[in-house]
Amino acid sequence: MMKNPALLFLFVLYSMASSATECTLSGHMRFGTGEEPLASYVVGLSIFSEGIFLEDTTDENGAFFFSFEHEFDGPAPIFGVVTATDFCTGEVLAATAAFLESFPDTEGVALVACSDVDPPNPPLNCQAYFHFEQMESEPYLLQFYDISSTAAPVQSWSWDFGDGSTSTQADPLHEYSAPGSYEVSLAVVADTCESIYTSHVLVRENYPCFCDWAPDPACVTLPGGQVLTFRNGCEAECAGYTPDQHETCDGTGGVVCYPDFAAVPTGEPGQVRFTDRSVAVGAEITEWFWDFGDGASSTEQNPVHNFSEAGMLDVGLRIVTNGGCAGALYQPVFVNVVSSTEEAAEEFATIRAFPNPASSQLTLSLNLVRSGRYNVVLHNAAGQALRQLSYGLPAGEHQLEIGLEDIPSGLLFLQVQGENTVKTLRIIRK
Repeated sequence: MMKNPALLFLFVLYSMASSATECTLSGHMRFGTGEEPLASYVVGLSIFSEGIFLEDTTDENGAFFFSFEHEFDGPAPIFGVVTATDFCTGEVLAATAAFLESFPDTEGVALVACSDVDPPNPPLNCQAYFHFEQMESEPYLLQFYDISSTAAPVQSWSWDFGDGSTSTQADPLHEYSAPGSYEVSLAVVADTCESIYTSHVLVRENYPCFCDWAPDPACVTLPGGQVLTFRNGCEAECAGYTPDQHETCDGTGGVVCYPDFAAVPTGEPGQVRFTDRSVAVGAEITEWFWDFGDGASSTEQNPVHNFSEAGMLDVGLRIVTNGGCAGALYQPVFVNVVSSTEEAAEEFATIRAFPNPASSQLTLSLNLVRSGRYNVVLHNAAGQALRQLSYGLPAGEHQLEIGLEDIPSGLLFLQVQGENTVKTLRIIRK
């Protein structure tokens, strides 16, 4: 029994100071223009500063819930990012949340997949279909994706890659020995349904694939009825859709709109000029709404915004046409608050990662123009940070070793951030 009042007071004070606060976050995952509940979908919560990475699967109502404990050190908040992958576009959906000791609970977070798609009726047909993404050149690596439309789940897959190789995986990664055109086929079996789809796949000699900005919207109609829109045919083909899979969007039967924008620093500290490059077919764009990611917004078509802090922000543009079409695009924008053009110059002379594909170890090779602090973050395809490293490096050549022993196989993104520049590399974990 503790009889000393002073010791008792200190014990109580210590207990209060060291107690953890339970923090919660809840929200919903929705689908399509009607924002229908999206069940059985994986959602992640990442709190990078605390090394907290959680996952939850939505229930039948599309709801997700996260709970964790944190010892707050004063009134400062901690920030988290809720992420999920949009299965229509392949992009990462994200929403930010702040947790305070006095307000530890966040509610009403909403993510919408396929936000510009009118959900089709459940597919009653049986149609095999696929698309692909070229990951590397030399070796020529292509990631194939099954996007067949069947009433029942697919039970088996049979791929013929056109070079004598085959696979029975759902989404195989295949290496070609040389660039060129290959006739690839996918056969699927689902319940009593069987279907085969064949298409010519172009393996490019040089990757990544670059396209002109020239707007000429191309549409890809998926077996389930969804329509994907690309800025032009080149971008559709870079995304893995062959010329026989896409066609020019003419607006027949509805309006097509494609949000896009460019962000260019003006030279003034923290100031960025945004230029609307959106395209609409069959209608005219009448509304613009910008979300600058720092709490500010604008309804101008081509705004100029002053940011108060440097860093990487997700900036969004939503457009609306007089034909009823609406679309939104979020993309990262790097903000620089230094005033000297010389100081804001390119920081990386060269940057590459090898081997790629990698197994247990990855080497990041940097040739730096100037000294500084460089942050390295390894993300998975869902946007979750798997590795976070920071280095103070002098100008010159460096080779940094990154361990991948506990990283699952698949597509990864390696982001290297300097003071003014961010570079992203695609990595395949074998």
